[in-house]
Amino acid sequence: MGRQRQKREKVQDVAEVERLLREGATYQGMVDLYRAKYNIETSIQMWAKWRSKLGLPTRVGRHLSLIPWKLDPRHRHLTPVNMLRGLDRVRSGDESVPEALAQQVREWESRLREADRVVRYEPATEQGFFYVPRRPEDDDIVRWPKVVTARREGVSP
Repeated sequence: MGRQRQKREKVQDVAEVERLLREGATYQGMVDLYRAKYNIETSIQMWAKWRSKLGLPTRVGRHLSLIPWKLDPRHRHLTPVNMLRGLDRVRSGDESVPEALAQQVREWESRLREADRVVRYEPATEQGFFYVPRRPEDDDIVRWPKVVTARREGVSP
């Protein structure tokens, strides 16, 4: 008879996970926290599943007025799109945004404006997002595509 492997649960404290996700911790932040605090490797996908398991609203699909593109799955959790989501939350007056996140997105926006750059998305590339020089038609911090590929309420140039 073969030895049966015991599956070890990676989540150490469900209440901590729920609190962190409610406070706005990013999935990458959760990966980093578990690596540093518990020496356990996790994944962004694992934390997204835990969000669902805990009955918390999903992140993708919320706060999208600055995201006019249909995102390739490999680009959904990259820094530029996370900053755009966070900035939209801050601009909309979402009071659940942790102050650290609000400060981070305001500084990110400020750096873009100081550099006179905007966010451009190229789904066919590995990198996905680029910071490109602002054009006269760029009235915010994103380069709006000629055709908006996001089919979501609240997304318009």
